[in-house]
Amino acid sequence: MSNFKKLADAMSFSTEKMRKNGIFETERFFCDTYCFEPGQEQKPHTHADEDKIYYVLEGRGSFSVGSEGARTRRRGNRLGAGRAEPWRRQSQQGAPSDPGLRDPQTASLKL
Repeated sequence: MSNFKKLADAMSFSTEKMRKNGIFETERFFCDTYCFEPGQEQKPHTHADEDKIYYVLEGRGSFSVGSEGARTRRRGNRLGAGRAEPWRRQSQQGAPSDPGLRDPQTASLKL
């Protein structure tokens, strides 16, 4: 994987399911984009050995972390999930042609 990459090149969508696109990865760190079409989601799950930081690059989506319940996050919002803390992402419903609803494109960082 290249050390230099445009984020636009790592934003690929699929009508079948959420798409994870690699940006950078080493033994100790990775950064991906997660791209959702309207109605797509990632089921609730945990990462036993990883803390996660998510930054919404475009659009908006519903995110749940731990017991806090779902919150809508938009472009420029950040959220975090500590190791073993359950979390979930879900795109907002809407027409695919609405750029505000082709959601969300998030960057995921494992630190």
